[in-house]
Amino acid sequence: MTSIGALNASIMGHSRLLFAGARVGHMPLIMGMIHTKYLTPWPAIFTLLAWGLAMLYTGGVTDMMEFISLFSTIMGVAVVIALLCLRWKKTNDHRPYRTMTFVPVIQLVVNVAILVLAIYQKPHRMGIGLAILFSGIPVYWLGVLWEKKPASFVELVEYLTVLSQKLLGIGKTS
Repeated sequence: MTSIGALNASIMGHSRLLFAGARVGHMPLIMGMIHTKYLTPWPAIFTLLAWGLAMLYTGGVTDMMEFISLFSTIMGVAVVIALLCLRWKKTNDHRPYRTMTFVPVIQLVVNVAILVLAIYQKPHRMGIGLAILFSGIPVYWLGVLWEKKPASFVELVEYLTVLSQKLLGIGKTS
């Protein structure tokens, strides 16, 4: 029961990262849309649901939980590195929450150690997890980095976005 609760929290929490990334242009536009009635980021939630199902069907529940732990650890490392970079590059910015620098540094060291040990102990399973994770790179390239898209591709994406908006009852946020 605890594993299911952790998975639920992970999907709901990480979907907000996709949502926030889309709002600042780092993910496809549709990931930044929310349901008009429930005000939840349905496209981001469904995307992570699809990833979760892909992970589940590549193994069992234990494997899926290992993959989720791997992804959470990688995301934790990325967030702490971003926090430390911002702390050193933008020292005068206002921060609503401050902590001593050694706290995120210790968290970074522990997360990197956990990541290295997980890959060392189960290189094949973690390799599959990393392959699933890195399979999102083409989506990022197609949706964000590719600037000179053909008109037919842009029209197809717009059509699919409008279709998704109608089917899911989602809209852009303000």
